[in-house]
Amino acid sequence: MKRWLFVVIGAIISLGYVGSAEADESFLKALKDTLAKLGNPWIAGSTSVSHLSFEKKQKLCGEKLIPMEELRKKRDIRYPQWEGREPPSHWDWRNVDGHDWMTQPKGQGTVCGCCWAFSVVGAFEARYKIANGIPDDRWDPNFSEQFVLSCSGAGSCSGGQADLAAQSMVNLGVPDEDCFQYQESDLPCRDRCSDWATRVKKAVEWSTTDNVSQYKQAIMDGPTQCTMPTKEDIFYYAGGGPYIPVMGRDMSYHGICLCGWDDANDSWLVKNSWFHNESQFMWYGQNPIYIVWVIPEEEPGPHIYVDNRKCEEPNNGVWDPGEEANIIITLKNTGINATNVNGVLSTTDMEITVSGGNSFFGTISEDGTANNGTTPFTAQANSNITVPYEVPFKLDITTDDGYTKEIKFKLYVGINPGETIKCSDFSGGTPFGIVYDGTYLWVTDFNSPNIKKFDKQGNPAGEIPIPSDENCTGMTWDGSNLWVHGVTTKRIYKLDTSNGQIMENFVSHATQHPAGLAYDGANLWVVDRNEWKIFKISTSGNLLGGFNIPVPQGSIDFGPRGLAFEPNGPEGGTLLLYMTHRRDNLRRDSCVVWEMTRTGSLVPNHHFVLPASYYGWGVEVDPATGEYWISHRTPPQICKVTGFYQKDIGIEEQPCPSKIREVTVFSNPAQDKVSINFSLTDVREVSINIYDITGKIICSLADKKMFQAGTHQVAWNGRNRLGKRAPCGVYFCKLDAFESTITRKIVMLK
Repeated sequence: MKRWLFVVIGAIISLGYVGSAEADESFLKALKDTLAKLGNPWIAGSTSVSHLSFEKKQKLCGEKLIPMEELRKKRDIRYPQWEGREPPSHWDWRNVDGHDWMTQPKGQGTVCGCCWAFSVVGAFEARYKIANGIPDDRWDPNFSEQFVLSCSGAGSCSGGQADLAAQSMVNLGVPDEDCFQYQESDLPCRDRCSDWATRVKKAVEWSTTDNVSQYKQAIMDGPTQCTMPTKEDIFYYAGGGPYIPVMGRDMSYHGICLCGWDDANDSWLVKNSWFHNESQFMWYGQNPIYIVWVIPEEEPGPHIYVDNRKCEEPNNGVWDPGEEANIIITLKNTGINATNVNGVLSTTDMEITVSGGNSFFGTISEDGTANNGTTPFTAQANSNITVPYEVPFKLDITTDDGYTKEIKFKLYVGINPGETIKCSDFSGGTPFGIVYDGTYLWVTDFNSPNIKKFDKQGNPAGEIPIPSDENCTGMTWDGSNLWVHGVTTKRIYKLDTSNGQIMENFVSHATQHPAGLAYDGANLWVVDRNEWKIFKISTSGNLLGGFNIPVPQGSIDFGPRGLAFEPNGPEGGTLLLYMTHRRDNLRRDSCVVWEMTRTGSLVPNHHFVLPASYYGWGVEVDPATGEYWISHRTPPQICKVTGFYQKDIGIEEQPCPSKIREVTVFSNPAQDKVSINFSLTDVREVSINIYDITGKIICSLADKKMFQAGTHQVAWNGRNRLGKRAPCGVYFCKLDAFESTITRKIVMLK
């Protein structure tokens, strides 16, 4: 990774201790000014630690830097398996092989400088998960930082050494958190639990290096501890790009858990120990001074974990209140052969009844998988629960060889898990908004000054600049031009796709935190992430209406993000809202796509959950297939998933239903107008709508109009709902009657 190079413009502002409200505000203003002069490499703001006094901030950075010459005398690196292994451009242990291998970030408090202990334990926890096949559950395992702080001899609340903490993992090991709970204090070691020696997990060895070229190789085996240089400004880091020190006094060195990298952003992914929320995972734009890692003992025998789980429900595929569902679990074994694997499913939730809780998985070989599809678990949901409803399950595994394991996981009532069709790595960096123009996908990159263009296979096809000094989140397409939602200036821009020129712009009604943006063929819809509202506005910026987001909260905290128009939905089309859900404000629990009407009500049973390891932002409809594109920040990917109206638009030849028959379009191709002929078997209300290739509605020829049985003819004059001639290209005519839908393609020529 290259070092950050920058030019300080003007004199450096000298500030006293940042601790008072006035000094804190003054420092933040100066920092924002400095970042602006540097092109805003990251965003500064008030955080849960920015208001602390300088002395307390120093406490949070308690890593004692030891000369590498001394460390080399203790350990040298000799890993032959690294030879010939080419690291990829991106790595993130929160999503490797589709699973999250990190443990939950934990806070060290504000009075104890033990980042060295938290970073070593965090790296050890993750490597223990990897070695023993325990993905996804962020709280398993949860080892004791207080034990390392009080018993390792590596340091105290006044600071410590990562190498000595790593050696203590070999000598003593570390027990679970309940054995010695963290108290933010230099407690005596005797306060640990009396049976600690039977509860510890040990490392077989530890190692270290300051050779940057070896960092990625070490991380590919598992997260490491690392020592980072910092300045005072790190306490104001609020995202937006990799953190790079730019101003303020030098702090003590900071110990962090290093768990990935991104070459596109020239940054390292780290797990911090300052906040009790998801922002503890952050991107760092400087190289660590050195890294330290421990190699845990591998538990003998099989290593079985849940590789996949799903609900099967015969009515509509969604486990709804009052219904019984089959639960099918796929197990994976990364250890020795597991003979005659049996699983018992249970839950402590009183609203759920497990009636078929015993399944046989058979023998699972090393690196093999098996599922209980022939003997699925069954569970009944009470009819009075409110969706989305999270259900905690426990699966107790036993084998003939004496192996036992307790696996905890969650499923949802009222959420369709969906199906991922294909994911393509995003080569640009951090994808946010996404839109489809009928030929290309356009994606905003939060860390780039350009909007990137891709073909449907994910291959780069060009780019245009975004408005100056703007970070763009939501994006939509009006049939000719791009519209983007700017989070920096809180404005909406209409752009020419040939050169990025601003054609129109106005202030957004999402005044707090602009997010998703959609166009329904006539008006724009915008999301305010902080207000949890969706506003309807005209293309000239006038407010036309809106509503509060109707997703039921329950105990789930959520963040609305991407927005798209679904032309196949009821009432002439609906909105798709991409949301991230978090549990107890601690961690991201899931990403969910919800469908809602343009009057603010949810479409029943139309929502699906994506993997918890994914952290997404944008959603878009492919009208040719009815599938959806999803953009993910973590990992940086564009994924295609099944939609709610699969293959409803763009399919030319469909079996004729019993209600609508003999649908023909002529002349086709056409230059000015076409006639749509169809026949009905009985009296029927019919809606006839014209869509463009992006799935946006152009005009309506009939809106639930009553037609008699027999043959009918309806004409389209090639104009949109405003009376303007539609551009030449491909369009779709959709005839929709109750229990009967047919779509035909129309080609309009000049």
